[in-house]
Amino acid sequence: MTYSTSVEEEAVITNIMIALRPREFFEQHLLDSTFVKELPPSDAEVIGAAGEYIDYEENDVLFAEGDDADAMYFVVTGKILIFTDKDRTAEKELARLGPLAYFGEQGLLSINAEKRTASNHVLEKARLIRVSGELINPLLRQQSKLVRQLEKICAE
Repeated sequence: MTYSTSVEEEAVITNIMIALRPREFFEQHLLDSTFVKELPPSDAEVIGAAGEYIDYEENDVLFAEGDDADAMYFVVTGKILIFTDKDRTAEKELARLGPLAYFGEQGLLSINAEKRTASNHVLEKARLIRVSGELINPLLRQQSKLVRQLEKICAE
């Protein structure tokens, strides 16, 4: 899965998104994401209110495969590479994510023992919204349809 935008689109997105507070960004841009759509509106509001911006530089690593899962992320600006290196001989690219994408939710599932199932690094300077796993885990436990969808993705 690859996400790409034109230079002009990226500039507009960046200017709009950076000006918003995390909650405003979440409400204006992420309520239509496949992850958030599956949540009741009250849960989506809680997640939006709890998000915090974190900036990363090119080549920064947020987490590695096997690490404890403590949060999920929504991309505001920049690009993130998601990959696996289970056999420790070669990285296998899983996705390149850009603005409005999310990642890190798989590690929060009990099926994964709350461990990261992939690694990542920042391809282009990025601003992300980080949402604590302590907040999301109770919400996921109440959302069986969403959890089933996420577990299906994880099994593939």
